[in-house]
Amino acid sequence: VLPSGKVIRTRAVPQSAAGPNLNHLFIGSEGTLGVITEATLGIHHMPEVRRFRSFAFESLHSAIEACRKIMRRGLHPATLRISDETESRDFYKVDGSFMTISFEGFAEMVDLEEREMMGIASGEGGKDLGPEPGDRWWKRRFASVYPKVEGGPLDMGRNKFTAGNVIDSAGSFTYLEAINTEMREAVTEVPGTTFKAHFSHWYKTGGMMYPYVVNTGAESDEEMVDRYYRIHRAAVSAIHRLGGTMTHHHGVGLTLRGFTRSEYGEGFELLQSIKKTIDPNNIMNPGKLGFEGR
Repeated sequence: VLPSGKVIRTRAVPQSAAGPNLNHLFIGSEGTLGVITEATLGIHHMPEVRRFRSFAFESLHSAIEACRKIMRRGLHPATLRISDETESRDFYKVDGSFMTISFEGFAEMVDLEEREMMGIASGEGGKDLGPEPGDRWWKRRFASVYPKVEGGPLDMGRNKFTAGNVIDSAGSFTYLEAINTEMREAVTEVPGTTFKAHFSHWYKTGGMMYPYVVNTGAESDEEMVDRYYRIHRAAVSAIHRLGGTMTHHHGVGLTLRGFTRSEYGEGFELLQSIKKTIDPNNIMNPGKLGFEGR
């Protein structure tokens, strides 16, 4: 539904070359161009089998290299998740870099893909930890956000002024290792900041880093808010300097809207002109995505 009230419908087809795809104009626009009121969804069969395997690598570099080879080989893991050295130690009690991977589908294909993956992981020095760590992660993957009396892995310092966020970034395989180092160094310059990360979305050309950035010990609300935005300025500066994107799937929201122009570069003027054409009265989420407020 456009700002004018006009309703447009796009075709539910698997692929089209009939000009630009209007779906991609509205998906991710965070309500600045219109409101999506209907969607056609794809339905997948439940897999015959789902099989996990976990590994410990000597370093994050080795784990990323294994992921690169898995994706370039044309394998299709249902899940593929590695942790940097800090998260591996704190969450999984593993030295180096922890990986958990799964394949699902019909048994013969799972057998083939798992065999290929095992060869790649072994070639990069991965120590086979068997299926149990992955099975346990799958069953408990949401447990960290459930309320606890104390001691949860995301416990951010109770009874203190605390700020935390996830600054999910994506880029090439080379970028991922570099941003883990540079973002850590940049954000931990803010007093009271801790950083740990995992990498859980993968493509043939790269992947996504998902860091937990937590700050504790501020003496007031004002200091906490100041630290929060200092952390984001430092993180996004590192991301853009290294050529990545400042958000893989969380979106821009309010926190990142001031960085959209830097993200798009010269293309931001084109984005603004599209906004002004579709929403000349600026009634759809003014101020979001870095557009003009009201």
